Amino acid sequence: MGNARNDDVRSDPQPTVLVPYTLVAPSYRVLAVRTMADPDALGNALRAQVREMDREQASLPQLHSRSLMLRM
Repeated sequence: MGNARNDDVRSDPQPTVLVPYTLVAPSYRVLAVRTMADPDALGNALRAQVREMDREQASLPQLHSRSLMLRM
């Protein structure tokens, strides 16, 4: 990987360490979906989409849908 300027095109590149996501990933995942429909009705469709993107998923965790207002 070459030098990358992350802050400003005029500043010198700073040393960077790249760490694989699998080493620093949290044990949970959050998927935010904006919908006008009932979010509980989308569970199976969302699981199918995630499985299609990552077929190595052995099993998908339980989906817990909450509105953004309830999360805040």
